[in-house]
Amino acid sequence: LYAVRWNALPDSTPKTAVPASEILEVVSGDRTPRDVTHDTLLQVQDFLNDQSKQDTTLIVVTRGATAVDDEDITDLPATGVTGLIRVAQT
Repeated sequence: LYAVRWNALPDSTPKTAVPASEILEVVSGDRTPRDVTHDTLLQVQDFLNDQSKQDTTLIVVTRGATAVDDEDITDLPATGVTGLIRVAQT
């Protein structure tokens, strides 16, 4: 019924200034889903509470936490992070 598809964009040079951003890469390792989600929540809260970063975009990166096309989920603990960030965006 629904599917996530990845459409790669061609490389391009930005025509405007790129806003400041910070990347938070979620690596589960052998931690539990609860621990991964909790640690990510704390890091996101710290970022949001830091007044010096109010004009900075936080980019949360997971790998294998969402099935794309015919791929399988390979990082089950990080799937909770996907839901956490979706809720935080609303």
